Amino acid sequence: MTAQVQAIKAAGAKFIALTGTPTQAASAVSIAEAQGFDATFLGSNPTFVPSLLAGPAKVALQKRYFLVGSSSPYAGDSPGATSLRTEYAAAYPQDTPNAGVDYGYGQGEIMYQILNAACSSGSLERASLLKAFQKLTSVDTMGLIAPLDYSHPGQPPAREVYVAAADSTVQGGLKVVAPLFASTLATSYKCPCL
Repeated sequence: MTAQVQAIKAAGAKFIALTGTPTQAASAVSIAEAQGFDATFLGSNPTFVPSLLAGPAKVALQKRYFLVGSSSPYAGDSPGATSLRTEYAAAYPQDTPNAGVDYGYGQGEIMYQILNAACSSGSLERASLLKAFQKLTSVDTMGLIAPLDYSHPGQPPAREVYVAAADSTVQGGLKVVAPLFASTLATSYKCPCL
């Protein structure tokens, strides 16, 4: 990642949005730190795992890295994250948790709401599932995942994101630094592909 980070630094960037593997993200952030490159890295969902904070990238990540995503980190303080954390710790006390716990459980909640809507309509056939899915205007997972509106096919169902910082002192390694919010651009965006 050295050549890429040097090129970004030479271009004068101060904020870098990245998607890649956790090791690639850790490498980029660490190289920037080693070069004295005062940049902030905004990673998407696949760019972080808590084990990175047990290695040499810890200091750089805690200084320069933020994860932006529509699902709560494990240490989140939404009602859904708080409840899930308590239940998960009781059921799996030996496991090392991460944000995938919240995301996976939230996905299960979404599927339940889709199936429940289809059952209420009287059919679980494919066409009925799709119809029920596209009628959902406010899927609430109690903050595990941003509120979802599936009633506008082709448009993003979620407009809000969390911002989390790498933090070795919290379970899951990510601490919420900005609760769910949406920028003006995100709320007004219309997919041009329709």
